[in-house]
Amino acid sequence: MGLSCSRRSRMCFSRHCITGPSYLLCMYLYSRNVLLVSKFITLLNLCQQPRRGKQMTEARDGLFVWITWLSKVMAGEQSCLWASWFKTHFKNYEKAPSDFNLVQWTMQHTRLVYELHAERKQADREVFLEGANEIRYEVKPNVILVGKPDVIAITAAGPVIFDVKTGKERMSDQVQVMLYMYLLPLSSPRYLNSKPSGCVVYSHRRLQIPSTSVDNSFVRNFEHFIDILTSDSPAVRVPRKNECRFCEITRSDCGDRLD
Repeated sequence: MGLSCSRRSRMCFSRHCITGPSYLLCMYLYSRNVLLVSKFITLLNLCQQPRRGKQMTEARDGLFVWITWLSKVMAGEQSCLWASWFKTHFKNYEKAPSDFNLVQWTMQHTRLVYELHAERKQADREVFLEGANEIRYEVKPNVILVGKPDVIAITAAGPVIFDVKTGKERMSDQVQVMLYMYLLPLSSPRYLNSKPSGCVVYSHRRLQIPSTSVDNSFVRNFEHFIDILTSDSPAVRVPRKNECRFCEITRSDCGDRLD
Protein backbone atom coordinates (compact mmCIF):
# COMPACT_ATOMS: atom_id res chain seq x y z
CA MET A 1 0.00 0.00 0.00
CA GLY A 2 1.35 3.44 -0.90
CA LEU A 3 2.14 6.09 1.66
CA SER A 4 -0.39 8.88 2.18
CA CYS A 5 0.60 12.40 1.11
CA SER A 6 0.76 13.53 4.73
CA ARG A 7 2.97 10.60 5.75
CA ARG A 8 5.29 11.13 2.76
CA SER A 9 5.56 14.81 3.64
CA ARG A 10 6.37 14.02 7.31
CA MET A 11 9.13 11.66 6.21
CA CYS A 12 10.51 14.30 3.83
CA PHE A 13 10.53 16.99 6.52
CA SER A 14 12.13 14.59 9.00
CA ARG A 15 15.01 13.92 6.57
CA HIS A 16 15.59 17.68 6.40
CA CYS A 17 15.48 17.98 10.24
CA ILE A 18 12.51 20.34 10.08
CA THR A 19 10.64 20.60 13.37
CA GLY A 20 8.58 23.03 15.44
CA PRO A 21 6.97 26.06 13.76
CA SER A 22 8.87 25.38 10.55
CA TYR A 23 7.33 21.87 10.43
CA LEU A 24 3.81 23.27 10.82
CA LEU A 25 4.42 25.84 8.11
CA CYS A 26 5.79 23.13 5.80
CA MET A 27 2.70 20.96 6.39
CA TYR A 28 0.46 23.90 5.50
CA LEU A 29 2.45 24.78 2.38
CA TYR A 30 2.50 21.13 1.30
CA SER A 31 -1.29 21.00 1.46
CA ARG A 32 -1.48 24.11 -0.73
CA ASN A 33 1.33 23.77 -3.24
CA VAL A 34 4.22 21.28 -3.52
CA LEU A 35 6.43 23.84 -5.29
CA LEU A 36 6.06 26.26 -2.36
CA VAL A 37 7.20 23.70 0.19
CA SER A 38 10.12 22.59 -2.03
CA LYS A 39 11.39 26.15 -2.24
CA PHE A 40 10.74 26.73 1.47
CA ILE A 41 12.85 23.69 2.43
CA THR A 42 15.68 24.82 0.16
CA LEU A 43 15.65 28.34 1.60
CA LEU A 44 15.38 27.02 5.18
CA ASN A 45 18.48 24.88 4.64
CA LEU A 46 20.31 27.86 3.14
CA CYS A 47 19.42 30.04 6.14
CA GLN A 48 20.83 27.42 8.51
CA GLN A 49 24.24 27.48 6.79
CA PRO A 50 26.89 30.04 7.75
CA ARG A 51 27.33 32.87 5.23
CA ARG A 52 29.92 35.48 4.54
CA GLY A 53 28.91 38.91 3.33
CA LYS A 54 25.38 40.17 2.72
CA GLN A 55 24.38 38.07 -0.31
CA MET A 56 21.11 36.21 0.32
CA THR A 57 19.62 33.60 -1.97
CA GLU A 58 16.00 34.27 -2.99
CA ALA A 59 13.42 32.18 -4.79
CA ARG A 60 12.49 33.66 -8.15
CA ASP A 61 8.96 34.97 -8.58
CA GLY A 62 8.91 33.23 -11.98
CA LEU A 63 11.30 30.65 -13.37
CA PHE A 64 14.10 31.92 -15.60
CA VAL A 65 16.32 29.95 -18.00
CA TRP A 66 19.28 31.34 -19.94
CA ILE A 67 19.62 29.55 -23.27
CA THR A 68 23.37 29.13 -22.62
CA TRP A 69 22.55 27.09 -19.47
CA LEU A 70 20.09 24.93 -21.37
CA SER A 71 22.48 24.31 -24.28
CA LYS A 72 25.16 22.85 -21.97
CA VAL A 73 22.61 20.58 -20.31
CA MET A 74 21.22 19.36 -23.66
CA ALA A 75 24.72 18.76 -25.05
CA GLY A 76 25.70 16.61 -22.06
CA GLU A 77 28.50 18.96 -21.01
CA GLN A 78 27.05 19.44 -17.52
CA SER A 79 26.66 16.26 -15.47
CA CYS A 80 25.23 18.13 -12.49
CA LEU A 81 21.78 19.13 -13.72
CA TRP A 82 21.06 20.51 -10.25
CA ALA A 83 23.28 23.56 -10.88
CA SER A 84 21.12 24.77 -13.76
CA TRP A 85 17.94 23.75 -11.90
CA PHE A 86 19.07 25.87 -8.93
CA LYS A 87 19.81 28.93 -11.10
CA THR A 88 16.43 28.51 -12.81
CA HIS A 89 14.60 28.63 -9.46
CA PHE A 90 16.76 31.00 -7.38
CA LYS A 91 18.49 34.37 -7.72
CA ASN A 92 20.87 36.67 -5.80
CA TYR A 93 22.98 33.72 -4.69
CA GLU A 94 26.60 34.17 -3.67
CA LYS A 95 28.92 33.48 -6.60
CA ALA A 96 32.27 31.75 -6.42
CA PRO A 97 35.31 33.77 -7.55
CA SER A 98 36.65 32.90 -10.99
CA ASP A 99 40.03 33.25 -12.65
CA PHE A 100 38.32 33.73 -16.03
CA ASN A 101 39.49 36.98 -17.65
CA LEU A 102 36.09 38.49 -18.39
CA VAL A 103 37.47 41.86 -19.49
CA GLN A 104 39.78 40.30 -22.08
CA TRP A 105 37.06 37.96 -23.34
CA THR A 106 34.53 40.81 -23.62
CA MET A 107 36.88 42.98 -25.67
CA GLN A 108 37.83 40.13 -28.00
CA HIS A 109 34.23 38.95 -28.44
CA THR A 110 32.96 42.50 -29.08
CA ARG A 111 35.63 43.10 -31.72
CA LEU A 112 34.78 39.86 -33.54
CA VAL A 113 31.04 40.58 -33.44
CA TYR A 114 31.50 44.04 -34.97
CA GLU A 115 33.83 42.66 -37.63
CA LEU A 116 31.20 40.05 -38.51
CA HIS A 117 28.48 42.73 -38.56
CA ALA A 118 30.51 44.86 -41.00
CA GLU A 119 31.13 41.83 -43.23
CA ARG A 120 27.45 40.87 -43.38
CA LYS A 121 26.38 44.46 -44.08
CA GLN A 122 28.24 44.17 -47.38
CA ALA A 123 26.23 41.12 -48.44
CA ASP A 124 22.78 41.20 -46.83
CA ARG A 125 19.74 43.47 -46.87
CA GLU A 126 19.47 43.88 -43.11
CA VAL A 127 21.78 42.93 -40.27
CA PHE A 128 20.92 43.16 -36.57
CA LEU A 129 23.37 43.19 -33.64
CA GLU A 130 22.87 41.38 -30.34
CA GLY A 131 21.13 44.32 -28.62
CA ALA A 132 18.27 44.05 -31.13
CA ASN A 133 18.20 40.25 -31.11
CA GLU A 134 17.04 39.42 -27.59
CA ILE A 135 14.83 36.35 -27.36
CA ARG A 136 12.32 36.23 -24.51
CA TYR A 137 9.90 33.36 -24.76
CA GLU A 138 7.37 32.11 -22.20
CA VAL A 139 7.74 28.40 -22.82
CA LYS A 140 5.29 27.59 -19.99
CA PRO A 141 3.19 29.79 -17.72
CA ASN A 142 5.64 31.70 -15.52
CA VAL A 143 8.71 30.18 -17.24
CA ILE A 144 10.83 32.54 -19.37
CA LEU A 145 13.67 31.53 -21.71
CA VAL A 146 16.15 34.28 -22.55
CA GLY A 147 18.99 34.48 -25.06
CA LYS A 148 20.76 36.99 -27.28
CA PRO A 149 22.24 35.88 -30.63
CA ASP A 150 25.27 37.93 -31.70
CA VAL A 151 24.19 38.73 -35.26
CA ILE A 152 21.09 38.05 -37.37
CA ALA A 153 21.34 38.65 -41.11
CA ILE A 154 18.31 38.77 -43.40
CA THR A 155 19.34 36.99 -46.60
CA ALA A 156 17.46 36.09 -49.75
CA ALA A 157 17.06 32.55 -48.35
CA GLY A 158 15.78 33.77 -44.96
CA PRO A 159 17.23 34.74 -41.57
CA VAL A 160 20.67 33.45 -40.63
CA ILE A 161 21.67 33.46 -36.95
CA PHE A 162 25.39 33.91 -36.26
CA ASP A 163 27.03 33.30 -32.89
CA VAL A 164 30.70 34.10 -32.30
CA LYS A 165 32.85 31.80 -30.15
CA THR A 166 36.37 32.67 -28.98
CA GLY A 167 37.32 29.34 -27.35
CA LYS A 168 37.58 25.75 -28.51
CA GLU A 169 34.70 24.04 -30.26
CA ARG A 170 31.99 22.53 -28.07
CA MET A 171 28.82 20.64 -28.91
CA SER A 172 26.86 23.15 -26.83
CA ASP A 173 27.83 25.88 -29.35
CA GLN A 174 25.73 24.13 -32.00
CA VAL A 175 22.90 23.39 -29.59
CA GLN A 176 22.82 27.04 -28.49
CA VAL A 177 22.41 28.25 -32.09
CA MET A 178 19.78 25.56 -32.76
CA LEU A 179 17.83 26.82 -29.74
CA TYR A 180 17.98 30.34 -31.18
CA MET A 181 16.77 28.96 -34.52
CA TYR A 182 13.82 27.23 -32.85
CA LEU A 183 12.81 30.05 -30.48
CA LEU A 184 13.31 33.12 -32.69
CA PRO A 185 10.17 32.58 -34.84
CA LEU A 186 8.15 31.79 -31.69
CA SER A 187 9.23 34.91 -29.81
CA SER A 188 9.46 37.69 -32.42
CA PRO A 189 6.73 38.85 -34.84
CA ARG A 190 9.48 39.95 -37.26
CA TYR A 191 10.51 36.31 -37.76
CA LEU A 192 7.05 34.69 -37.50
CA ASN A 193 6.74 31.59 -39.74
CA SER A 194 10.37 31.89 -40.86
CA LYS A 195 12.84 28.99 -40.77
CA PRO A 196 16.20 30.44 -39.76
CA SER A 197 19.47 28.70 -40.47
CA GLY A 198 22.51 29.15 -38.23
CA CYS A 199 26.26 29.56 -38.21
CA VAL A 200 28.76 29.16 -35.36
CA VAL A 201 31.72 31.47 -36.04
CA TYR A 202 35.07 30.23 -34.72
CA SER A 203 38.44 31.86 -35.31
CA HIS A 204 39.52 29.05 -37.67
CA ARG A 205 36.26 28.08 -39.38
CA ARG A 206 32.50 28.57 -39.67
CA LEU A 207 30.08 25.78 -38.89
CA GLN A 208 26.88 26.03 -40.92
CA ILE A 209 23.65 24.67 -39.39
CA PRO A 210 20.76 24.11 -41.83
CA SER A 211 17.20 24.98 -40.82
CA THR A 212 16.25 21.29 -41.14
CA SER A 213 18.41 20.53 -38.05
CA VAL A 214 15.57 21.82 -35.86
CA ASP A 215 13.25 18.85 -36.35
CA ASN A 216 10.69 17.03 -34.19
CA SER A 217 13.43 15.08 -32.42
CA PHE A 218 15.19 18.29 -31.41
CA VAL A 219 11.93 19.77 -30.11
CA ARG A 220 11.22 16.63 -28.02
CA ASN A 221 14.69 16.83 -26.46
CA PHE A 222 14.19 20.54 -25.79
CA GLU A 223 10.89 19.88 -24.01
CA HIS A 224 12.44 17.02 -22.00
CA PHE A 225 15.25 19.13 -20.57
CA ILE A 226 13.01 22.15 -19.98
CA ASP A 227 10.79 19.88 -17.87
CA ILE A 228 13.84 18.85 -15.80
CA LEU A 229 15.02 22.42 -15.16
CA THR A 230 11.54 23.73 -14.31
CA SER A 231 10.38 20.76 -12.23
CA ASP A 232 9.28 21.30 -8.64
CA SER A 233 11.68 18.53 -7.64
CA PRO A 234 15.42 19.33 -7.68
CA ALA A 235 17.38 17.80 -10.57
CA VAL A 236 20.11 15.25 -9.99
CA ARG A 237 23.19 16.59 -8.20
CA VAL A 238 26.50 15.11 -9.41
CA PRO A 239 29.50 16.74 -7.69
CA ARG A 240 32.68 16.33 -9.74
CA LYS A 241 35.86 18.25 -8.98
CA ASN A 242 36.53 19.18 -12.63
CA GLU A 243 32.98 20.47 -12.97
CA CYS A 244 32.64 22.11 -9.55
CA ARG A 245 35.75 24.25 -10.15
CA PHE A 246 33.94 26.02 -13.00
CA CYS A 247 30.58 26.26 -11.19
CA GLU A 248 29.62 29.66 -9.77
CA ILE A 249 27.43 28.21 -6.99
CA THR A 250 29.30 28.27 -3.66
CA ARG A 251 29.22 25.89 -0.71
CA SER A 252 26.79 28.31 0.93
CA ASP A 253 24.13 26.92 -1.41
CA CYS A 254 25.67 23.57 -2.37
CA GLY A 255 27.10 21.58 0.51
CA ASP A 256 28.26 18.87 -1.92
CA ARG A 257 30.57 21.20 -3.85
CA LEU A 258 34.09 19.81 -4.30
CA ASP A 259 36.75 22.54 -4.09
